[in-house]
Amino acid sequence: MPRKAPKEVVEHRITLGDFERKEMKDMINSYQQDKVLENIPNIMIGSAGLIVAGTAACVGYALYYWLDSVPSIIESVKDGLGVAPNKVKKAFTKSRYASFSTLEEVNAAWDEQEVRLQNQIAFAQRFITAYDNGEVGKFHPEWLVNAQRKIITNQTETMANFAIEKSDYIARWREWKASQTNNQES
Repeated sequence: MPRKAPKEVVEHRITLGDFERKEMKDMINSYQQDKVLENIPNIMIGSAGLIVAGTAACVGYALYYWLDSVPSIIESVKDGLGVAPNKVKKAFTKSRYASFSTLEEVNAAWDEQEVRLQNQIAFAQRFITAYDNGEVGKFHPEWLVNAQRKIITNQTETMANFAIEKSDYIARWREWKASQTNNQES
């Protein structure tokens, strides 16, 4: 059924005062905060998923690394029991010893490390000398100078240990080389 056209139009107006406007602002702010807080569980679930995936990746890598080392563990046990015929060959064939064919190459590899340690000691000694002579200024704290002295002490001890390790390494390399020569002759 058709409707009649209205005879008059009534306009309703709501006027808000300061108190009502403040209450409306509070209501709008609380609504916006609720919308933000609704997403926090989603963010937490995403973060937890990322942590679980990272943990799974780390466990997978550790498992892969462990499974990759199982054959070498088994060989080590056999070597310890005396099952392997040539312990020296099995121990050094797949190691860094096999990459060197001459004694000069072995010495060159160790000399690089020795030069690096000597450079660290020389830098620390130059700094301490410059500090003692007043060339670097007194704005450097005393603990920094003491740290440089500690570096010199530690690196000097490291150099002494390094010389022992180098001689041990060369002896093992010569033993490994001799075993390689003996195996080729057989």
